[in-house]
Amino acid sequence: MDIGMRFAMNLRMKSSSGNVLLAVLLSTGFWCRSQNSCDELKNALASPSSAQKVAASGCQLSMLPESIGSLKNLVDANFSNNLLKVLPESLYDLTQLKKLNLSANQIVSLSTRFGLLVNLIELDLSSNALTKLPRPFWDLKNLQSLNVSSNQLTEIYTGLGGLTLLKQLNLSFNQITTIPMTTGQLVLLEWLDLSNNRFTKLPDEIGNLTSLKELDIEFNQLTSLPSTLGGLKKLETFDLAKNQLTELPAAIGGLSAILYLYVDENLLKTFPQEIGKLVTLQALSAEGNQLESLPEAFGDLAALASVNLSDNQINALPQSVGRLTTLTSMDCSNNHLVAIPATMGSMSALIKLDLSENSITEIPGTFSALKQLRELNVNGNKLSTVSDGLGAMSGLQILQLARNNIHTLPESFGQLTKLVDLDLTENGLTGLPASIGGLKALDVLVLSENKISVLPEGFCSLFNLTALSLDGNSLSSLPLAFGDLSKLSRLNLEGNALTALPLSFANLKNLTYLELDGNQIKKLPENFGELSNLMYLSLSSNLLKKLPPGFEKLTKLKFLHLQGNLLSPKEQQRIKSIVPEGCQIEF
Repeated sequence: MDIGMRFAMNLRMKSSSGNVLLAVLLSTGFWCRSQNSCDELKNALASPSSAQKVAASGCQLSMLPESIGSLKNLVDANFSNNLLKVLPESLYDLTQLKKLNLSANQIVSLSTRFGLLVNLIELDLSSNALTKLPRPFWDLKNLQSLNVSSNQLTEIYTGLGGLTLLKQLNLSFNQITTIPMTTGQLVLLEWLDLSNNRFTKLPDEIGNLTSLKELDIEFNQLTSLPSTLGGLKKLETFDLAKNQLTELPAAIGGLSAILYLYVDENLLKTFPQEIGKLVTLQALSAEGNQLESLPEAFGDLAALASVNLSDNQINALPQSVGRLTTLTSMDCSNNHLVAIPATMGSMSALIKLDLSENSITEIPGTFSALKQLRELNVNGNKLSTVSDGLGAMSGLQILQLARNNIHTLPESFGQLTKLVDLDLTENGLTGLPASIGGLKALDVLVLSENKISVLPEGFCSLFNLTALSLDGNSLSSLPLAFGDLSKLSRLNLEGNALTALPLSFANLKNLTYLELDGNQIKKLPENFGELSNLMYLSLSSNLLKKLPPGFEKLTKLKFLHLQGNLLSPKEQQRIKSIVPEGCQIEF
């Protein structure tokens, strides 16, 4: 007999010292390795008649003593996060229990006596190894909250319908294939989680759950929905993501209280016209479907604040989207859009708009009216010009125009005085407007892979820049005042035609990351060593024969790349002797 079993038997032994003996036995900690965590249980067993609440969560309990049944007045018990595999029969003598938490154990089955706990209101059996629930389990008629998520259940008995006081039911993360029709009898149910199971359909009776406020059916195998869903008049959150739905029923328009609707990663090709009846809807997410178009009624979603339509096949947006005057965030990235309706200029509340990875050729001039817009992403489109009206979008803070075919920028660009992040990577820019110096708030500027050969004089007025990428351009020199960009911490000038750096370069005291690979630099400025915060320096593929005096001042240097230069073996040895200990050098 193992020590745990012997201890359990000892607990049942009678002694003249009664509770004193019990306390002594409990103090040995045989079945509770974390003694401090289980004081509440020990105290309860020492004075069983007065114990009403016990919390013994995370005590590494492998079993409960039979004497647990002596706690006749217990109403709240928490044995979660232990190592329990079986429950003592005496547990079912605790008929006054109202709350029982057995979650995160290793329980594989329940006794048929479980149904004796008739006063239970809240029961949590989540994260165990249950494969079924005994039929008497459904005699717990007073249950209001039941959580059996994260088990191995494959079916739910029709007796579920008898738990008519249920308000919360969590069956998620099991292997259940069908929901009994009797579920429709749970008319008080407000919260139902059926996610991460194997359902292929829902019973028509689910429409009878007229008190339901939240319904989660994410990650199942549903191919259709019953039309009775329209009867869920109090439903506020409906998650249907990651199923196999090809359409939504017209009855969805009956969800008159709906606030949040998630249908991501299904097989939807369109929305029914009735979706326009969801006038309370605040958030709609339909990412990763096969949507080709949106109905005109889409513009009737008067309360819509956020919509995600990314990763679909939409080739045009309806003119009615301009009526979405409460919309603050819209994501239409990765679609097949070739044009944007001018009516979008009326979306006066819009703060964030993502139109990236489409085939859009023009930004409508009406966008100048979007004064609240803070973030605009049109990366990966077919824009060839940027209209003067863009400069009127005075609230813009983030503007992403990468991977288009923009050769020039209008002078009005300099009016975007609140812009902090600008990406113009891979366009065809041959230069920048003189007004660019007006972007005083700019923090990050990415101009990689263009054809810029000269930086305008005003460029060095971008005093707040901390990150600048000019790699892959045609620069042969930098402005003399380049060092005025004194807040720069990251600078990439790789792949240009630079032959030298201006003396003011040493004023970039905050620089920690510098890439100068693939230029034609023969010599670094004598004061280069004043870049005292440099940690990463890459000078590969230049024409350097030696490094300047004072280089040893770069005491924070951790990486130094010098491959493909003209450094002699002697100079290489000198460099090794002056860089900080631990600095990784590549010649």
